[in-house]
Amino acid sequence: MVLVLRKGGAVVSAAAVRVHGTLMAEVPYVATRQGYRRGGSCRRLMAALEALLHDLKVQWVVLPAVEATVPIWTESFCFKEAP
Repeated sequence: MVLVLRKGGAVVSAAAVRVHGTLMAEVPYVATRQGYRRGGSCRRLMAALEALLHDLKVQWVVLPAVEATVPIWTESFCFKEAP
């Protein structure tokens, strides 16, 4: 599944999501267009995704990330690293 955030018809932010039943969903790709970065677009997209996954009763969200982006997910979006 692909989630898209639009503003005035333009694609602002997008995420690819793989849902594996109610156990987990994987978000291997999230991107925001250059002109819209640092404006909360990704946060709005992730909030909508979180609400959708909550409605689907998905227990875990997996965000494969390179080491350099882990602080973004853990500090800005309050995700936690798996043990």
